[in-house]
Amino acid sequence: MNMNIGKTVLVIVLIILAGMIGLAVGILFNIRRNLAANFSNRPRMMRSWNRFPSNQSKTGLRNTIRGQITAVNGDTVTVQLLNGASQTVQITNTTTIDNANQGTKQDLQNGKTVQINGITNSDGSINATTVLVNPPTPVTTSNQ
Repeated sequence: MNMNIGKTVLVIVLIILAGMIGLAVGILFNIRRNLAANFSNRPRMMRSWNRFPSNQSKTGLRNTIRGQITAVNGDTVTVQLLNGASQTVQITNTTTIDNANQGTKQDLQNGKTVQINGITNSDGSINATTVLVNPPTPVTTSNQ
């Protein structure tokens, strides 16, 4: 009889361990999926562009904008956003510029459509980390 109790306890412990492992895997998968959604440039994330005016951006947070270049002045680029607002962007030595291949600052010209990913500064400008010249058309939703 003691042997049967021991087997029952072992089975219960194994079931609890399997449940805990399943829960941990589910949590890790959800965290990974959320991180991928928040930091990727895939079209499903494009629908959030320009939902808020640039003056509502939080300092130090990642930001993605899309629009047309209206001015280039040295390392500063001004972009007219899809909602009509203007956004100042700082191009640094570490900014990656992609123009269907490795691009340069010379690819940033008035009238070009760009997608810019970067970090918001305290003055509302963005330090660009990545600039895509002539990016693909974003996926939009009807509630924008």
